[in-house]
Amino acid sequence: MTSHEAAMELACDEEMAELPSPPTVYLPLDDAELDLADDWYTTMLHQERQRPVFNPAFHYVQTRRVLADWTRDVGEALNMEKWIVHAAIAGEKPPQAKLQLYCLCCLYIAAKYFALDADIPSLDEMHVFAHGLYSTDDIKVYEGRLLEALHWSLTALHPLHFVRFFVATTPLYNDDQIHHLRIESSDEIWRRYQQHVEFLAEMCLLEYGFQQYPPSVVATAILAVGRRIMSIIPVWREEMEALTGYPGDAIKDCYNHVWSHYVTHSGVKSNGETSPNAVSDL
Repeated sequence: MTSHEAAMELACDEEMAELPSPPTVYLPLDDAELDLADDWYTTMLHQERQRPVFNPAFHYVQTRRVLADWTRDVGEALNMEKWIVHAAIAGEKPPQAKLQLYCLCCLYIAAKYFALDADIPSLDEMHVFAHGLYSTDDIKVYEGRLLEALHWSLTALHPLHFVRFFVATTPLYNDDQIHHLRIESSDEIWRRYQQHVEFLAEMCLLEYGFQQYPPSVVATAILAVGRRIMSIIPVWREEMEALTGYPGDAIKDCYNHVWSHYVTHSGVKSNGETSPNAVSDL
């Protein structure tokens, strides 16, 4: 197989879509911190604009969840950081054959690109998780084919990138309320909120349906859903619009999608609640 044929095999018939211009962002920080954070966020918004077209008819959609779960399990077994595993899964667009080898190489490339040298697994370690199906030579050859198919462009942004960026600015506020009581400064509340939004980011990454939204939109919706899970009111604030650059109406479809998916797959009962027409309704 030639390099061109390999690249075509891995392309999976996907087209790249240019997303609309990113939102205007006004981060609630000061002076040098504002400039630096704004530059980071603007760069992230531009990087996420080039991404595969969402198409539920692609051949790998039916098996994607299984592949993503397996990739995550291998990453955890190799003690990889969660965001490295997310980067690998975000880039997964498998060909029609050698699915396990493809996912293994995605994980190996993500580790090489993002992890410290000391934390990069060896070829022998990757071979172990192939369960004897593929040799180390197979892994090296397919790694090269995958890099060619990607044109050596390895930036893969996913919702967890944006969630951690937003959470770094502490999107909980002194006049927020839980069960009509004002939130006191509490490390426990903050820790629980972080756990909820990171769980939601992982949940959305594993579900192909969320690929229809830009990662920044998913992350913004996750901020609001995380507050709703913890019964924090209001669920949406003007400060969150300033932080993310998205008004509530711009994320309402994604917000409803994240919330309904959470209710369906977490076992939480919605008590007959209906979805709002907009985040601001909450």
